[in-house]
Amino acid sequence: MQGKTIHVFLSYTRREEEVRRLQPVTDAYCDLLLKWARTHEVDIFYDRSSLPQDVEYSDEQLQAILRSAVLRSHLLVSFLSPEYIGSRWCRFEYRTKWSDSPRQIHNVYWKPEIAAPLFPWLTKLFRPARSRFLMTILDWDRIRFGDRGYWRDTRFKEWVLDDDPERPSNFSDVTDVYTRGPWAGISPIARCAQRSAVILCREHPALFGEFRDHSFFEP
Repeated sequence: MQGKTIHVFLSYTRREEEVRRLQPVTDAYCDLLLKWARTHEVDIFYDRSSLPQDVEYSDEQLQAILRSAVLRSHLLVSFLSPEYIGSRWCRFEYRTKWSDSPRQIHNVYWKPEIAAPLFPWLTKLFRPARSRFLMTILDWDRIRFGDRGYWRDTRFKEWVLDDDPERPSNFSDVTDVYTRGPWAGISPIARCAQRSAVILCREHPALFGEFRDHSFFEP
């Protein structure tokens, strides 16, 4: 399996406040995933390092770059927050992968402030793109309740979900890191990286084979 290139696309909003809070999470996630996949050549599309920061792109140029990177990816990891849902670029990245390979999306719920519209019909009228994205594409019910509620319970060290093969449980919850900061420890992020590894093995068995455990939870 040496020499196989694995492409992972990190999708998150670039708003300054978001980046400052989220960057420690994404950095730790990348470190854990890279250690797990150390026998592979892994390319993580992380825009702050994958795109030159001193280049001005037109919308058309940026759209073409992102579309190509998303479609090339073996896994898209979306760090969900209200700002993510409100960003047209985040929605574009997610929709591009969702239209091509929806099972290869890992939803990471990291900011516990996502709320369903108080008046859905008004939201559909005045913010149709955002409303449809939250309620239909992301599927609000699954974000709110998870799968039997288990995926959102940080007490579990193992994955206890019974996946529906047609609608797998590609969710992780790292809201504990957001609310508690360093006191939350590395475990929520480690479970997130482990879930990504499970999805990659499930969706690309020719590259990874069957999922085998890894020391995700070492301090």
